[in-house]
Amino acid sequence: MTWSLRVAGLLAMSVLVLASCSLGSTESVFELEPGDCFDDLFEEGEYVEESDSLPMVDCSEPHDNEAYAAFEVGGDAYPGLVALDDEAFAGCVPLFEDYVGTPYEDTTRLQIMWLAPTSESWDEGDREIVCVLYDSRIEKMTGSMRSSGG
Repeated sequence: MTWSLRVAGLLAMSVLVLASCSLGSTESVFELEPGDCFDDLFEEGEYVEESDSLPMVDCSEPHDNEAYAAFEVGGDAYPGLVALDDEAFAGCVPLFEDYVGTPYEDTTRLQIMWLAPTSESWDEGDREIVCVLYDSRIEKMTGSMRSSGG
């Protein structure tokens, strides 16, 4: 199973990929939960666009990303990346405030992205979008961003 990570930012949408929480280990992207922290996934100096696992990091240690919400999308047929991006953005933006404590529109430090099913994982029953936040300056965060005010 694989998945792809979609980044929503003011500059552009770009495809990245990532995963969940346990210092120095990797974990299946299908086990990623809100509150899990992880680093960007690189191979040979480049972002990996699809993977089934991610490098987990304890949130008290410097990390690149933090999962903050997850929700299911419906439908039988794979809707495609554009439709999933639209649904992810519409779902992840309001859930940001619930986790961070500040509306997404009011933060300048944190940006959002998401993990969305690929057509292959969709065929295997994957319907979950995982909302992820990261530092807009592309700096490592230390500590959880839960209730941080952004």
